[in-house]
Amino acid sequence: MANTPDVTEKAADVATNIKDVARSAANSAGEQAHHLATQAKDAASEKIADVAGALRNAASDMKGGSVAERTLGQIADGIADASESLQGKDIGQMIRSASDLARRNPVIFVGGAVLIGFAAARLLKASAQDTGSMTEGEGLA
Repeated sequence: MANTPDVTEKAADVATNIKDVARSAANSAGEQAHHLATQAKDAASEKIADVAGALRNAASDMKGGSVAERTLGQIADGIADASESLQGKDIGQMIRSASDLARRNPVIFVGGAVLIGFAAARLLKASAQDTGSMTEGEGLA
């Protein structure tokens, strides 16, 4: 039984190594997820800024001083502000803000999630229809 302490010691070393490898893998996965989320946030921010720019262009094409021109300009400014706000926030900060909102105003949070889901479904449906019409048009040529 003189080997029992050696076996126990080796088992403890193996367990420690396994824990270290698992911790390292978890940290690496977390960093990768954070990096991908940051890239997605930045891409979304750029798209939002593009929408604001398009609205500004549409507003500038309208009659100067008209109600529609002023309204589009204000909407464009609001969207541009949202884009800038999105660019300046860390993913963790955004998640904490969303969690805080969900705790303070669950109805608003759920309603917003439903609206976002509805908008995403409409966007995907429109995108699929555009792809389908392009394929049909190519078949006729």
